[in-house]
Amino acid sequence: MDSMISWVLIVGAIALVEGFGVKINSTIKLVLRIAYLAVGIGQFLGGSSGTLAKVAGLVDKGVASSGVLPATIDKTVPVNTDDDAPIVPSLVLQADDLGHFHVTASMNFHNVDVLVDTGASFVSLTYADASRLALLPDRSAFNIPMSTANGIVRAAPILIDSIELGQVAVHNVKGVVMPDRALRTSLLGMSFIKKLSNVKMGQGKLELTQ
Repeated sequence: MDSMISWVLIVGAIALVEGFGVKINSTIKLVLRIAYLAVGIGQFLGGSSGTLAKVAGLVDKGVASSGVLPATIDKTVPVNTDDDAPIVPSLVLQADDLGHFHVTASMNFHNVDVLVDTGASFVSLTYADASRLALLPDRSAFNIPMSTANGIVRAAPILIDSIELGQVAVHNVKGVVMPDRALRTSLLGMSFIKKLSNVKMGQGKLELTQ
């Protein structure tokens, strides 16, 4: 009996919509037609409370949605954001009271105290630092004239496998070894700096970007 009443009500609703031109959501109209077929089939098969419950649920969902289906997001699809951009290592050095930039660099995985010197053409190692890094060449290799505060001396060419300052790292850097006692502190010269993508100096700071 309940299913017959439901069927009559649905038929009446469809007639109201189509016969009198009542404007309703297209989704609701489709739901009413589906309900009409479902109840009709249910009547033919003897009806069941389960069938009517499913139809009632379908109608409720159609009314509640007002024809707007919720958007779905495929969480498996990667989203391109600015956060995906690679981070370029950089380091900011603070000058001392004399305006010099001192830092501890890792050369071939050994710590070396150096002075950043843009006036030096090469990375210049003291004789002691080169010996400690096992980069000390034969005496016959000291044939490159270098100008120092004490005059002209002869240095030996070397190749440094890696130099690291914090996260900034470069490889295969040309350098020279100075004669014993010719240099007080090893210098981080232009052969290192030219391998960087950017160098900024100002207000007592030096920014090095790999």
